[in-house]
Amino acid sequence: EGLKYSIRVLWSRINNEFGYVGTINAKIRENELAQSQVTELLNGLEMFQFSELGELAGDIRELRKLLVTRLQETLSDCTQELSVVQGRLLELLGRFRQIQGRTRLLKGWLLYTDMHPDYEVADHVSHKQLPTLFNRAEAILAPAAVDVANTSQEAELLSLVSQIKSISRAGRDPLVREHDMPFSLVEAEDFDIPDNPLKLAVDEYFCAVIDSGLRQSALDYHQAQGLDWDTESWLYQVICGYEGLPEEHRRYFELEPIGEPHALYSGNFIIRDVELWLA
Repeated sequence: EGLKYSIRVLWSRINNEFGYVGTINAKIRENELAQSQVTELLNGLEMFQFSELGELAGDIRELRKLLVTRLQETLSDCTQELSVVQGRLLELLGRFRQIQGRTRLLKGWLLYTDMHPDYEVADHVSHKQLPTLFNRAEAILAPAAVDVANTSQEAELLSLVSQIKSISRAGRDPLVREHDMPFSLVEAEDFDIPDNPLKLAVDEYFCAVIDSGLRQSALDYHQAQGLDWDTESWLYQVICGYEGLPEEHRRYFELEPIGEPHALYSGNFIIRDVELWLA
């Protein structure tokens, strides 16, 4: 009867989650004390030796029934209930420690905001890599997939499959020419690809820089020679001509773009002119 009463007291303390104490630390302390009490009760139950009780009862039927049968059933029920109580205490202890950890985190956060009053939370939504701490939402829509095992959609699936166009070349008749087409293998004729006039003009510009040995603007040369091409195509071809030179030839020249950065979009440089000179 005393053992059953102790178990009922433990259940009452568990059901109100140790509500007679006000702090989480006190609840954790009371939980640990209750676990130690359960351990002591289980150790006490192991001290019963039913073989000795059977010898003590002897041939007295009523005493044997009391000391062996009923006592053994009572101890078995109490042991099983104490195991349930111990599991419930461990579950409550885990919950209390979780609340304690969150409380410490909240207190640390409040202390940090008190020490840094000008702190502002960053816009984590705009980041490409969202921190795991804030990425707690589940996907709204699951990935779409065809359920081939759903018999109610079989007719619709068959209609979709029937609309797929198949390409089959097995039934085509081979093409047969009416007359044989003779051919002979001869050497390919030589042919010349004329140079681009704009490219030739750029080559002359490079030669003029070599002859003069001075720094010369591409637009000034364009105006002095009265070339017909627009200035944008001319500058583009000059830059391409410089970049297209072999490495051993390019090292003899220096090309500098002249312009200004874009007023609105950073990182963009607008080229107005280029200057070429010998290195």
